[in-house]
Amino acid sequence: MSEVVQSAPLRRLSVLSLLGGAASGAGMFALTIVVARSLSPSGFADFGFFLALSQVWFILAVAGLELAAPRLLARQPADQRGVVVGSVLTVASVLAVVGLVVAVVASEPIAQLTRSTQLLVLLAAAFGMATGWRAVVERLTAALGRVGAVAVVKVVEAGLIVVGALVAVLVLGTPAWSTFSILVVVAALLAVGAYVALVRHQTAPWHTTSQTRRQLISFARYAAPTTVFAVAIMYIDKFTLRIGGTDLEYAQYSAYFSGTVLIAVQAVFVLQSIVLPATVRAASGVTVRRQIMRLLPALVLGLPVLYLCSGWVVLQVLGPNYDYVLAQGALFAGWATLYTINILCMTACVGRASRAMRRESMVLVARVVLAVLALGGLVLTDQISITTVVTVMVLLELLETVNVMTMMRRYLV
Repeated sequence: MSEVVQSAPLRRLSVLSLLGGAASGAGMFALTIVVARSLSPSGFADFGFFLALSQVWFILAVAGLELAAPRLLARQPADQRGVVVGSVLTVASVLAVVGLVVAVVASEPIAQLTRSTQLLVLLAAAFGMATGWRAVVERLTAALGRVGAVAVVKVVEAGLIVVGALVAVLVLGTPAWSTFSILVVVAALLAVGAYVALVRHQTAPWHTTSQTRRQLISFARYAAPTTVFAVAIMYIDKFTLRIGGTDLEYAQYSAYFSGTVLIAVQAVFVLQSIVLPATVRAASGVTVRRQIMRLLPALVLGLPVLYLCSGWVVLQVLGPNYDYVLAQGALFAGWATLYTINILCMTACVGRASRAMRRESMVLVARVVLAVLALGGLVLTDQISITTVVTVMVLLELLETVNVMTMMRRYLV
């Protein structure tokens, strides 16, 4: 592993991944600031729920393809890559049709349950499917070695979102939440188009075969539950608070989330782009485990400080409607730290053994069930609050920490 980590090509790829991830994160932070300062807490709550709800359609759109596609592509010779890409896009197209049908059928019931509008639900579905396709073709582009191009697309997409949001404010004064929602949907679709063009340039003419589709689905069936329940555990708290809390509570919760957990998501993306290829190529899983264990003290000490500071800074710039409470901020920082470390360790385990993904899927199912029971109990007893919700999520993340440490001992060998 050390030879891989220290190689110049990998260092360049890591830097490019860092730049792309940082640009994407900065763009979403800038958009959050513009939206929070332009809209009332109720409008910001609607926009925050639009982003959260979109993840339902994200998991329908990817269904594990974002993990299965690059892995299958890496195993094929250059002249067979067109078959893999064609098969991936065929399966993704079927999933998109399914997602569209679900959006049309479920829009009214979801809107009534969450005090939302059908427009919000449908726009969330459009954004979720667009970001799902973006995740799939982005991973394909990176798997073909075009990490630099991925970084450029991320920077351009972030720039379009920020500039578009500022123009909307200057032209409209106080845009509706739907204006910002449409903006991010369009930016995601443009990114998809850019990645598709890059993949087409790097591969033979696309076509699909039943054998390749079966291989893809065979791996995706293990990856899909992991994706589904990983997203569920990340967003179930926001659905609960939307149902049981007030708009003001939801807006404040979204502000905390923007200040800490969104940075954690970007940190995870960057760490995964470094750890996963290094783990796959490493001669020994024990070496991987030892290097991660040496890295943990720095993460445990550094990440909480980073997340506390970022949370405080972000809430300061969101405007007078949002304040930073240290107790709640510390809970969010603890949650984000555990989340980052757990995903990092799980990524290393999956890189060495597919069985790790199957185990993680079962663990995630259990975590989602526990979260539904605990958070549902808070709603039914009218005890819902930011503090109680985050406390539940921290406890669940601690259970995941115990799980990933056990997985490292078993699979990093």
